[in-house]
Amino acid sequence: MSAWLTAHAAMIAAAATVVYAFITLLLWLQTKKAANAATISAKAAKQSADVAAALHRPFIGLVPLRSSSAHGDPHWSVPMEVRNFGTLPAVHVNAVFEFYLGDTPLKTLEGPINEPTAAEIFPGSAHMVNLPLFLNANNLTSVTDGRSELVIKLRATYATANGPAFEYTAEAPYDVRGRRFFVQKSETRELVAAEASPRTSSV
Repeated sequence: MSAWLTAHAAMIAAAATVVYAFITLLLWLQTKKAANAATISAKAAKQSADVAAALHRPFIGLVPLRSSSAHGDPHWSVPMEVRNFGTLPAVHVNAVFEFYLGDTPLKTLEGPINEPTAAEIFPGSAHMVNLPLFLNANNLTSVTDGRSELVIKLRATYATANGPAFEYTAEAPYDVRGRRFFVQKSETRELVAAEASPRTSSV
């Protein structure tokens, strides 16, 4: 036996080296797999935290309400809510409403309606506005018979107490049958410092 071991010592050493290398490779693969899993888990946790942080802020939106104005009345009062759907107060809220007949802005006595200005809206709360509108006989007829589309366009800027500023824009056409405006499209974007309006004290 001793002679056999002596004669085959080199072969046995080579085989042991191959087995050792194989075991080492398996251990390295398992370690790499565990490291990759840990990296993926860390990235997923960071993404989840980033999403949660991004959603923890004010979200201003437009909520049109049903108008009580009669179709034959040229003087309309259009009720709207500027509502905060977010989780933090929206400060320095400044909203500008404009009426359009098709692509043509409608001139009102006040011009673009700026309300609210420098307001603070808490989460789940809203600022109620009643937008005055006068439609002459031609415009009133074209709206009520569906020949022309009456649209409200809104641009609202707001911010967090100590954070970034945002801009919300929306377009709401008038539904003749439902006698109310409805939000057809809207967009929110974060404003860079150069775009943010000068802030005034909130009310």
